Amino acid sequence: MDKFVRSFDPHSSEQDDPAWVAESIRRDFSELLSMLDEQLGSLADGQERTRPHLLEAKAAAQRGLLLSTQLIELLRVSN
Repeated sequence: MDKFVRSFDPHSSEQDDPAWVAESIRRDFSELLSMLDEQLGSLADGQERTRPHLLEAKAAAQRGLLLSTQLIELLRVSN
């Protein structure tokens, strides 16, 4: 998760731009989905109780990706 912290600069003026914020959120959800897919693919036999939790997290991340993509489109239309 360090890459997310490093990409945030509280002094950056571009972070005042709603489109930049929405795109950043979309990228974060996309990366989260990749990480969850990797975790799901590498579950050992003894970790089957973990699978439903990862699947629930993946569904939430997919929804976040969809909503952030829709937000980006709404912002494009409004500009």
